[in-house]
Amino acid sequence: MSASKPRPRLAVTSDESQDAAEWLTRPAKSVKAEKVDWMIRGRLAYGTFACLDGVKGSGKSTLCAALAAHVTAGAKIPGGSKSGKGGVLWLTTEESYESAVQPRLKAAGADLSHVHFPGLNEHGVPHRLSFPSRLKAVRECIEGLSLTMIIMDPLSSYWDSGLDLNSEGCLRPILEAIAVVAAETGCLFLGIRQLRKDRSCAKVDRAMGSACVGHVARSVLATDWPDQRCERRVLRVVNTNLGERVGPLEYQIVGESGSAVVRSWRSLDASTDDPDADEMDRGERSVRETAKRLLSAALADGWIAARVVISEAESAGIGIRTLNTAKAEMGVQSRRVGSAQPAFWEWSLPPVRGSKDARV
Repeated sequence: MSASKPRPRLAVTSDESQDAAEWLTRPAKSVKAEKVDWMIRGRLAYGTFACLDGVKGSGKSTLCAALAAHVTAGAKIPGGSKSGKGGVLWLTTEESYESAVQPRLKAAGADLSHVHFPGLNEHGVPHRLSFPSRLKAVRECIEGLSLTMIIMDPLSSYWDSGLDLNSEGCLRPILEAIAVVAAETGCLFLGIRQLRKDRSCAKVDRAMGSACVGHVARSVLATDWPDQRCERRVLRVVNTNLGERVGPLEYQIVGESGSAVVRSWRSLDASTDDPDADEMDRGERSVRETAKRLLSAALADGWIAARVVISEAESAGIGIRTLNTAKAEMGVQSRRVGSAQPAFWEWSLPPVRGSKDARV
């Protein structure tokens, strides 16, 4: 009887006595399940690569300063973790560290002793920490400075020269290597991207550069500036594979340019959120202005049943989502009337600032 043929071995392993199955795989039961280490629940997690997108001028850097203040000094953000202080590395090529970034961080309340900028070369120019060539050095910075977040503003500035930023085959291996470093060190890599105005594709694919960036990211957030005549912004989760979906966060950016800060955080109900309404053109936005005028007139005398206002809006051709967006922007108050069925909701205009009338 002839001897059986030997089982094939992997040429890449130095241990030829090891089976391919043992070298290439591991049983699922040997893997220890881990909880997500949230920085902001449902939105950003430590140990991941993530993106923050927005149109130019929407306040992405101001929002990043608020995140840095949260990480370094415990500034409150809805859903924010209560973990101890961590370090932040802020990388930017579009703003001055001295005249823009440092004052913004100070105004936001960040602990500047825990925020780091790139060092200067012999010509006084900040070092360029680009990927993949500087990934090992960045990892050493994470470990040496106890960094828990790295901000890359904009992300497109931090690739080695010569890389094709529109090529998935070129960028994906680098992004995956960054994700591995993030997971192994527990540091959040946050890339800032500018959105194109083209709305023909999904929002996760609308940022400058290769679409694979948003696909590799564990979470992609986008900040909208619905109306440039007011300070209101809305932060939404565009895409996430972290296993928890949350509604948007509403906030305001107040103050002069260079010292503007984030204020008045508020969680919004995802069921009434209308992302498209916050990207309206001028013609579409006029419908929302009409909704605001309708609300002002209907609620001028105090609390009114919500169904009455909704019916009036529908008669005027105003959809419920547009009405709810206008209601949120105006700060219209809601209350449930009646403890048993049938109960109903009433709406009222917010009290005038400084007035004793709380409309309750």
